[in-house]
Amino acid sequence: MHMQLDTTDGIEITSVDEFMKEISILNQNKKDPNAQLFFRGQAVDYWDIRPSIFRDQMLSIEHNLMTEPLRQVPSEFYNLSESFEIMEKYQHYGMCTRLLDITTNPLVALYFACEHYEKEEYRDSENKSPEKVSPQGMVYFKEDNMPLKYNDLDVRILSKMASYNMNNDCTLEEIIIKLYEDGIISIDKKKNWLEENGMSEFIHICQSVCTVLPIMNNDRLIRQSGAFLLPGKLTISNRGNSLKDAIITKSEANLRDEFEKNFFYISDDNKEQIRQELENCNVNEAHLFPELEYQLKYIRRHNEHLRRSVSYFEKFQNITKESVNTEENIRKYNSDILKKVMNEENIENEISKEIEQIFLDNQEVDWMKRDSVISRIKIQICKKLKNNGYKKSEADKIAKRIIDKIIHNKE
Repeated sequence: MHMQLDTTDGIEITSVDEFMKEISILNQNKKDPNAQLFFRGQAVDYWDIRPSIFRDQMLSIEHNLMTEPLRQVPSEFYNLSESFEIMEKYQHYGMCTRLLDITTNPLVALYFACEHYEKEEYRDSENKSPEKVSPQGMVYFKEDNMPLKYNDLDVRILSKMASYNMNNDCTLEEIIIKLYEDGIISIDKKKNWLEENGMSEFIHICQSVCTVLPIMNNDRLIRQSGAFLLPGKLTISNRGNSLKDAIITKSEANLRDEFEKNFFYISDDNKEQIRQELENCNVNEAHLFPELEYQLKYIRRHNEHLRRSVSYFEKFQNITKESVNTEENIRKYNSDILKKVMNEENIENEISKEIEQIFLDNQEVDWMKRDSVISRIKIQICKKLKNNGYKKSEADKIAKRIIDKIIHNKE
């Protein structure tokens, strides 16, 4: 069960036009006129803001996830020289990483915020009974006047450290030396950071969150105007000795504080309408996800409203002239002919009327079940005759003759 969203710092969005007016106001009121706005859309109001590696204890195996693909499929990464580029490719193909997707295009964030989710239980206070409602969508935003590039030092350090196993009491000194050995930092930087007075710069990097402008090397990233948050959020525990002996460990974190306190929210009642408006702006699944898989999903969904009822499969049965005559003879048999046949078979008048009723009850013929209808008529005639004192063998012969004369026109 979830608490109802506190909308004190929120602005409700009911249309694309309204949203863009609010974005215009944001741009006018930036703390730094040169800063760039970044956005993130989430479909569910109670979700934390965290990269996939910060969920489900996946952080404990991050070093394996970062290194195993390089060992098992090296040909996929031979032309990538930076750890961030490799991590970016992992992210593209669905691997858990410490990258959090953000965008410079507010409409892209709005699109992701407008995904519908089924109803869940919410309550607005501890004393009120819960009610089932669909989650509201959220658009968060932040401004950054110094976004980093993929090859900036802070980005290279945090990306490389993602591949380090820190499960066994790693010290700051050990990590700094390893970064030097891996060619990430210079010898001068290593010497400076191993000094007590210089260590604070490294600690700051380890605990910071970088806004990174990636290389636009795939269509999806380009169409989504993508960027990333790259969190360090490494916990450093000083054991009271020299700072370089402090223990550094990987730790999970909610990145909500990286965004402004204010936010936009979208009621589930408005999500579908806004997505339709975004469709008119060419912001849809097919545009944002150019890969064939998503193109086909979009085409399928876009055509579902054209569906119509479909018949169930029936095995082909050739309709012959004899079949047509059979149907007509069952439906339009001549009562006088039936009486004549009954007289020829010496069948009493009362029994004859009951047999005539059998034909009346079976006049509606299913083409695919024609033979079974004829068989049913014959069985019912046999049963009627046996109930009136006829022997089984005699009843079978009489029933066959009646069928032949009435349905098959055999004399």
